[in-house]
Amino acid sequence: MVDGSLRIYESGKLVYCEKIAPEWSEDIKFSPDLNTLILSNHDNKLYKFDISNGFSNLKAKKFGKSSSFITHFDYSADSQCLRTTDGSYELLFYDLNSCKQNTSGASSYRDTLWATQSCVLGWGV
Repeated sequence: MVDGSLRIYESGKLVYCEKIAPEWSEDIKFSPDLNTLILSNHDNKLYKFDISNGFSNLKAKKFGKSSSFITHFDYSADSQCLRTTDGSYELLFYDLNSCKQNTSGASSYRDTLWATQSCVLGWGV
């Protein structure tokens, strides 16, 4: 949402509504294993939600080290890592278990199979 809130509807019924971030969100995706929901925000951060037990009592884990707003992100096919691109044309990589940046990610994840291809930078572009 434009105001930084997240609304989740299930079967047409609002099941979650909360202000998550100070600015608007750019991208939102479910992980391939459907256990995680991540949204990127214009505050240069990512917000991770564990949805393995449904949508009640969701808590956001904020992480990320982008120097500009995050424009795109992709999950690995195994839902273990994430790559992001941002407004300053950085390509960053994160381990999703720890939510820590992998600074050697471009080399470490070079042969990784990605579930989506929305990042505008990377080996496949």
